[in-house]
Amino acid sequence: MTKKNTFLVSIGLVFLSLVINPYVLGFCIENEKYCIFRSYSHTIGEPLFIISLSLMVCSLILFFMKDEVFKFWLKFAYIWIPLTSIFVIISPEYDSGLIPIEKESVSILFSVLFLLISIIIIISKSISLRKK
Repeated sequence: MTKKNTFLVSIGLVFLSLVINPYVLGFCIENEKYCIFRSYSHTIGEPLFIISLSLMVCSLILFFMKDEVFKFWLKFAYIWIPLTSIFVIISPEYDSGLIPIEKESVSILFSVLFLLISIIIIISKSISLRKK
């Protein structure tokens, strides 16, 4: 996987999530019968949009970094993204308890953590490469 491919895949995932969840951009509000994927919009569309947006931000930052930084981050992403997907899939669609654990909140939490950890990895690896 290259930096360019990672960035293109992240853009593709953002567009795919917008097709699945047209509510994000305000489509389908007045006439919902024309929204093809309305049953999947909250279960797949919203979590996919949040996750792919954080991936796009990271891949955009990494596009201007050295290949060593990208390869190091990619090892982290290969583990984190499938784990996030698994946690989002097994989380309930709607919350019924005191602690708000649902697909959207899990995807937001893991996406924010992914973004923060990615930035820490990028900065630390860039600094260590400059010292060499």
